[in-house]
Amino acid sequence: MCTLLLFPVLLALLLTTANSFLPPTSFPLKFNKQVNKQVKKLNSMSNLPTFVEEINKYPQGMEFSLEEKEDKETMSTTFYLTPPLSVTFGPTTGPPPLSTSGAMKILNETPPNHEVENSAVLEFEFSVTRTFVSGFDTRLSSDDVGTFQTKRTSKMGEFKFDVKRVYVGNVERIGDGVWGGEGKILTEDGMEVGYFSVVQ
Repeated sequence: MCTLLLFPVLLALLLTTANSFLPPTSFPLKFNKQVNKQVKKLNSMSNLPTFVEEINKYPQGMEFSLEEKEDKETMSTTFYLTPPLSVTFGPTTGPPPLSTSGAMKILNETPPNHEVENSAVLEFEFSVTRTFVSGFDTRLSSDDVGTFQTKRTSKMGEFKFDVKRVYVGNVERIGDGVWGGEGKILTEDGMEVGYFSVVQ
């Protein structure tokens, strides 16, 4: 008799315990949304271009800012990359050169990993030559009232000199269509003299 009375209680307790292990009714809906979101993300990542492919989208040039620190001096220079890695230079906060030329060489490129966001990495070597002018010949001359003033009378003492630097480092995707990186600055003979960062 006692056993018969306890059976409904035990059955109710068993059903309550079993229901606590079942997922909520909203679980399939939430799970499907998460899966769809992840699938969309992976699909978009599978279409990520490499660095060179990204540059090809900008026939007028992809703009970058080169931040340099050498000894205690810092300067910023704008440059543009155009297909297939041609370089042109814009304004600089450093001493104004007569001309600037450069060339970029890809050392190694890791293609985008479609399972890791923003994973594309490009190792590069960027050579820059800046030409400066110095040494104007100046002499003192007198005006009509006897005041001496400096007057440029000749360019016989003018000379040009080149400053060459090699930037070795890497850039990586840091956002949608945005690249940035850093590295070290070397002299033409390979001596390290500073470091740099570059951002689009």
